[in-house]
Amino acid sequence: MGTIGDWLSVFLQGGFWCILTIFLFARSRESSFLKPTGQIRDVLFWVLAGLFFGIVGTFSLQRATHRPLVFVTAPVFAGLVIMGCALRRGRVVR
Repeated sequence: MGTIGDWLSVFLQGGFWCILTIFLFARSRESSFLKPTGQIRDVLFWVLAGLFFGIVGTFSLQRATHRPLVFVTAPVFAGLVIMGCALRRGRVVR
């Protein structure tokens, strides 16, 4: 399942990636006068994407798809796909 150092690396890599993409995404939306920035579903999508990026970046895709890490990786990926579909349609899945 990984050590504390591994999970710290997951959250640092994922957090850095998440903050960077939210910042870049929000700036591009402000400049093009689209919907207000920082909607909850946008932020949730980027947080899940950052967590997935951190898990795969730290443990590699091969280790992340084996037990017991798959019990963390699969729900994160499923949530990411569901949120991506909801954002694409412009509504929140309830």
